[in-house]
Amino acid sequence: MSELIYQPYNKSEIELRNDFVIRHFEFQKLMNSIRADQNQGSAQHILIQGLRGMGKTTLLLRVYYEVIQKFRESGLVPVILTERQYGIRTLNELWTQIIWSLEEHEPGYSGLRGQIRDTEKNDEKYYDVLKAGLKRNKHRLLLLIDDFGTMLNSFSRKEHQRLREILITSTNIQIIGSSGVVLQSIFDYRAPFFEFFQLLQLKPLNQAEAINLVTALCIKNASDGALRVIQSRPGLLESIRILSGGSPRIMVVLYNLLDSSDNDTGLEYFQKLMDYLTPQYRNQMDELPAKQQKIVHALAMNWDGMRVSDMEGDIQSESKSISAQLNNLVKKGMVLAERSTGKNNYYQLNDRLFNIWYLMRSMSAQGQKKVGWLFQFLVYWYPSGIRDFDIRAVKEASRHYRKPTKEAGARHSSSSKALNGIKHLLLIEEPEKATARLETLMPELLEDDDSTLQISELLAFAVGRGLRHYVLKLFQKEEYQLKDRFRVLYYALLKIVDSEESAEFIKMGKELSEPVEAMVDYITQIRNSSHAH
Repeated sequence: MSELIYQPYNKSEIELRNDFVIRHFEFQKLMNSIRADQNQGSAQHILIQGLRGMGKTTLLLRVYYEVIQKFRESGLVPVILTERQYGIRTLNELWTQIIWSLEEHEPGYSGLRGQIRDTEKNDEKYYDVLKAGLKRNKHRLLLLIDDFGTMLNSFSRKEHQRLREILITSTNIQIIGSSGVVLQSIFDYRAPFFEFFQLLQLKPLNQAEAINLVTALCIKNASDGALRVIQSRPGLLESIRILSGGSPRIMVVLYNLLDSSDNDTGLEYFQKLMDYLTPQYRNQMDELPAKQQKIVHALAMNWDGMRVSDMEGDIQSESKSISAQLNNLVKKGMVLAERSTGKNNYYQLNDRLFNIWYLMRSMSAQGQKKVGWLFQFLVYWYPSGIRDFDIRAVKEASRHYRKPTKEAGARHSSSSKALNGIKHLLLIEEPEKATARLETLMPELLEDDDSTLQISELLAFAVGRGLRHYVLKLFQKEEYQLKDRFRVLYYALLKIVDSEESAEFIKMGKELSEPVEAMVDYITQIRNSSHAH
């Protein structure tokens, strides 16, 4: 049974409550704030921030139903304004919409619409009508505004000042809004709403939360086939969680794909996910002006972060023009700016799954290869997170390698045996022989699709055994394409050899942050085991 993905408003209250299996911490934080405001007679205004699909709308709805159930009798009236109410572009229209909602759902507000029809179209007059209605009914208003960021951006500066004045002086209105973009007005010290809202950031789902969400959907819909897939192939779920930036919406899409077919390969599921996202991402691209499309194309094809100077050749435009368009894209939330150690920022697409979709749908065979390599790498390394290093397993493989075989003295009969042989040389501390053997076999090993990912394990082992500078040199050899094949290991190596402040490391796509940290820990375990033994 397919789950609703874009329409949480179409779920019943019971269904939404039952499906609410993540974001419990954020929910409790919001309810505690509401409870404190009720007790103290104050109003703390909150802005929920998160990219598309991170669960902002569902969280607001969950709060809405909880307030109706637990606080309605104490005089707290919740009004929820959905992102579909695109008509609110002025402060006057905001008060109008609230009045309409109160009159429709609350008996004590009958006739308010008639009052504003007979009143001069002025936000102060409209607010006075609302204020009088709240006072007459002894109510406090909890205003839950979906996509509040877009609404606030459409208001004039004068309206910002007016709204701030009202929210400061009135204790009977509390706003909890959501935004898919970072609002510059709350970080600009010259703006009325500078540091005005308490921020609640919706973080990416971690591994346990993603498993809980998909498992709950499987149990709810009796999807035994989908449940078997996530239990037997946890690397699939974990890889897509990482590449999607921990998006709950993408986890629901994945569940729907698993429910419709439970015997595809991991890459087939991933390609189906890209197909599903195509209409949304294509519209997102089509809505951009031509100049911004060029910049997004350059960033997407590069995948890693870029400076303005890096884009000039691709876009064939002056740096001032590129910077202006980048600033617009940053304001839209489509591009992320990372400040380097120098004066220049590095820019990358904020939605990393959009970047991957763009590469997969491009005519570039190399771009598609790079995505395939990363996906397979994550599936290989993440049966349940990047594994702990096991020195006993390495020693056992080394012992097995030393056993005499019929092929003794001849070329190794398998890539696996060749790799174990190099590990053996590293264990007995013969790095010169190990590196010579590796360079001889590397071209052949990379041609074997079944062993390329095991090579990353060997390279990580070599780094942990003290050969980090040698392995970095291997990554610099373009003919091996190791940077593209093993992106996670490459950035982990950069962090170890150089630092996370280096210009090269700052280019790293944010989807790699978690696996890179895990890989650094893995290599640290190897290094510690070599000291202990």
